[in-house]
Amino acid sequence: MKKLGKFLVAGALAAVACVGLVACGGGSTSYEGEYKYENSYTPGSYYGAKVTVTIEDVKETQELDGKKYTVITGGKITKITVADDTDTYHNITPTWQENQNPGDLGHDKTVAALPDYLKKFEGKSVLEIMTITVDVDKNVPSDISSADLKLTGATQTSGRIILALQAAIGEMGSMTDLPAKGTWAYHAIEFNAKQMGLDINNLPNM
Repeated sequence: MKKLGKFLVAGALAAVACVGLVACGGGSTSYEGEYKYENSYTPGSYYGAKVTVTIEDVKETQELDGKKYTVITGGKITKITVADDTDTYHNITPTWQENQNPGDLGHDKTVAALPDYLKKFEGKSVLEIMTITVDVDKNVPSDISSADLKLTGATQTSGRIILALQAAIGEMGSMTDLPAKGTWAYHAIEFNAKQMGLDINNLPNM
């Protein structure tokens, strides 16, 4: 992994002392993420979620050493979709019954609630999503720190979606390693590097 200059971390020129900032919207691009784990009762079958998320870049004009650069400093989610389940890959178990455990939504009500649930992500910033904590017990989501984005009665389903979404956005906080290719965070750092005439594969150490 390449060392990152502090000014490129988190998709922003974080260490730059900015003389002037002008916020503006940027282009929208879609990213894919997944969170899955094997069904311990049925080897070869999985619980998981595969998401496609559209993120609009938030850009700012920043000045450094008398030069102005337009850089990505954040992102806003405009749409999220979840791939359909298959015979061997479930986010919403087809045999799951309402109140199977007290308060469970069950399969049919969770499927019905999903479109409105996914709309709750629209307008959220990537930072808001990445600060959500999903507790897991042996890979199974057990609680979510954001009450607004926890689908009551379907914690595992909503937890898998959030973890898949976080995978699509990518880790933004590392000071030493690049995010995974294909993530929004990698895109943001690559864009910012290009604006400054830098190669993402040969970033300076800072």
